[in-house]
Amino acid sequence: LISLMSAHSLDSLQGANMSMTANGNRFEVLDAQDLDSRTKEVIMSSEHRVECIFQMIQQLVIDGMKTKVLSIAPPILTRSFQDLASGLLTYHEAKKLACVPLPFAYMVITATILICLSVFAPCMMALYTKGSWSTFVYTFGIVFMMWYINGVAEAL
Repeated sequence: LISLMSAHSLDSLQGANMSMTANGNRFEVLDAQDLDSRTKEVIMSSEHRVECIFQMIQQLVIDGMKTKVLSIAPPILTRSFQDLASGLLTYHEAKKLACVPLPFAYMVITATILICLSVFAPCMMALYTKGSWSTFVYTFGIVFMMWYINGVAEAL
């Protein structure tokens, strides 16, 4: 179930532009075929799959504690529940960041700064370097890297 929860959390953070695999997930899931059909049906029909799987994991741990399958000291078990909850909280924070677009004003300011850099960097490099080749190489390197970093950030 942990592998399934990881796959579904990554799936929901990534969006809807990838193809599904044979087992109905975009990411590889370890031992997905070992789950019974009722569990698979409940997970796939759930609107909030990650939270559903999280609840199933917690219920399995509690059931294992009641039937004495898990003989773990309560402080250690509490810590495992805290770590699971911390992971779910991190998922929800990442989900918020993935859904909120960059404000338009920031995009305009970034484009303006990059254009100014492209215009003024050659002038500044001409003052601080000797020769036209070194001016070209340093200007091209700086401007290219800044536009490249901006492109990578926009793609994320």
